[in-house]
Amino acid sequence: MKANYPDPRWTAIAWVLVLIAILSLCPSARAQQLEKNSLAGLKWRLVGPYRAGRTEAGAGVPGTNTYYMGSVAGGVWKSTNAGTTWTPIFDKEPTIAIGAVAVAPSDPN
Repeated sequence: MKANYPDPRWTAIAWVLVLIAILSLCPSARAQQLEKNSLAGLKWRLVGPYRAGRTEAGAGVPGTNTYYMGSVAGGVWKSTNAGTTWTPIFDKEPTIAIGAVAVAPSDPN
């Protein structure tokens, strides 16, 4: 005789619904409320060199503040301070349009 157990998929769905119900009652699980003026001091700023806003590719070195950016009409740029300032590193090459940038995991230099 075959035992009549509930379908495991429905059991999993029921547990998820129970978890959602418990979390919805928990005040710490709700989103924080921001005060009206808490973001008033923030202003938009340009990060990186101005190149008509057309960045084609980007890459970073894990664990550092070093990033590379490839621009449609501006070569390759490098930042060693998390994007505060950028230095061109591809000025002497015969092409300026960059379609991809990558950092080799074996040698990030």
